Amino acid sequence: MERLLLALLMFAAACGGDVGGVGDLAPGQCMNFDFESGPAPTQVEVVPCDEPHDHEVAASFSLPLTKEPFPGDQRMIEVASYGCIPEIEMYTGQTHPTTTYRPRIFRPSADTWPSGDRLVLCFVSEPGGGKLQVSVRADDVGDRIRFNDLAEGDCFDWYALESLTTVERKDCDDPHMGEVTLTLDLPADENGYPGDAVMDTLWEDECLPSFLEYTGRDYADAPELDTYVATPTEASWALEDRRVVCWLVDLELEPMVGSLGSPA
Repeated sequence: MERLLLALLMFAAACGGDVGGVGDLAPGQCMNFDFESGPAPTQVEVVPCDEPHDHEVAASFSLPLTKEPFPGDQRMIEVASYGCIPEIEMYTGQTHPTTTYRPRIFRPSADTWPSGDRLVLCFVSEPGGGKLQVSVRADDVGDRIRFNDLAEGDCFDWYALESLTTVERKDCDDPHMGEVTLTLDLPADENGYPGDAVMDTLWEDECLPSFLEYTGRDYADAPELDTYVATPTEASWALEDRRVVCWLVDLELEPMVGSLGSPA
């Protein structure tokens, strides 16, 4: 299992930086510590990002506070990764995976969970194991947005179809790869994640009707188009993700020009 997905952090005792609590770190702060050994620390050495540094914080968030037992390392890795990867992409302006940086995650463990630890820290490191020389924070991410922030009628290009974490929102009059026909939020379920079987019904129950309503054409009568759906997963549900997104594409995955929405 890759070390980037393990919560093993150790205070680096190099001189010249300020000591900062892990729970107080914020996006844009850079730090030094040895990621490869030692118990989880409570403090790290914080240094200016224009000086050589081991890691840079891209985001942090807290998991919902529940009385449920620790979900296990694998589930915690999946949940933390779901939350961190799009935030790292928005911070750096680059799509994962990349050779520019290596994403890393600090997340609750079985030892810290009972005490109320729900902190997830998303940070990046130099991929070769050396030090970052400058900040990896993007000056401008342009029209890159989180996929779940798309709205009905938005057109977009994806950076990686197999990993729709962030996308580039486009003017529909310009060439684009996808167009959103529907977004909706599923109701919360006191019993937890409804299950993959329920999610599998949403393409037929929600996306096909929205295709007709949005384009004015029946899906069966539009052989040049296809429609996709993105739904919550068990991991993302734990982060209170309830968003369903339906979007249409050219069947051959060729760029489209102009909106396919029918006139109101």
